[in-house]
Amino acid sequence: MKEKINFQGKEFAYLPNGDSGIHELALALSKNKNQPVYPLWIILDKDQNLIEYHEGRFKPKDMRKKLKDILNF
Repeated sequence: MKEKINFQGKEFAYLPNGDSGIHELALALSKNKNQPVYPLWIILDKDQNLIEYHEGRFKPKDMRKKLKDILNF
């Protein structure tokens, strides 16, 4: 997403870098600010509180389990 995003009272923009780039919101939510890991999974509740943070890939069965766990929380 290249549009500006308002999140928790702050505005975040997309930072282009040649043919790619990164969004400031992804950097703000990342625990590893110097070398962001892709993919980065961040799940927030309706009040924008962090529920789940995962760096790297999820196997489909692990993603299903994680989402079931979150929904049953």
